[in-house]
Amino acid sequence: MAETKRLTRSRRDRVFGGVLGGIAEYFNLDSTLLRLIFIFIALVSIKGAVLLYIVLYLVIPDEKKGATDDKNHNHTLLGITLILLGFVLFFNELYHFLTFKLIWPLFLIIVGFYILIKGIEEGKNENR
Repeated sequence: MAETKRLTRSRRDRVFGGVLGGIAEYFNLDSTLLRLIFIFIALVSIKGAVLLYIVLYLVIPDEKKGATDDKNHNHTLLGITLILLGFVLFFNELYHFLTFKLIWPLFLIIVGFYILIKGIEEGKNENR
């Protein structure tokens, strides 16, 4: 029987988390073109693009091949990115009182810290 093609985050073609590289491999597209389209979407709506990428990163499984060091690096990179984005959005909305615009960046900061700590803990467990 033929092997079923699965959508996974790429380990060979990745810039951040391998999401766009994996999608490009699955649909047999040029990953650079897909990244340029995503950058265009980000220019239209940075919040929507970041949220979309985070959701895709969490939903699409990582390829099973390759070293686990890349996975820990990706957790660290994604965690730091979320924290920085959260701080930027938080300080941008600081003059407002507690609104959804203020809660959104705080959510990103918390999720970023969670992913960062999870990646560090996984790295420690694998080194034992």
